[in-house]
Amino acid sequence: MADVIYQRFLNLFNTKTPEPKEILAMEDDRLRSIGLSFSKARYIKNVCNFFIEQKITDARLHKMTNEEVFDLLTQIKGGQVDY
Repeated sequence: MADVIYQRFLNLFNTKTPEPKEILAMEDDRLRSIGLSFSKARYIKNVCNFFIEQKITDARLHKMTNEEVFDLLTQIKGGQVDY
């Protein structure tokens, strides 16, 4: 089921991997229409905000150890979105 939702997610962005700003611009209801719960849609936006605020890039993530990535990602709040 996760693969189906992921493909639906990509389809929202014409099958390209979206930038965090593009995801933040998406209406919550649109994210929910692909099968995400309200809380999952909000959490995805929290992750986007965190990546923007912390200036996290793919290159930066690839240079980090698993422990560093874990420590970084566990800082993200799950319930409240500030956007």
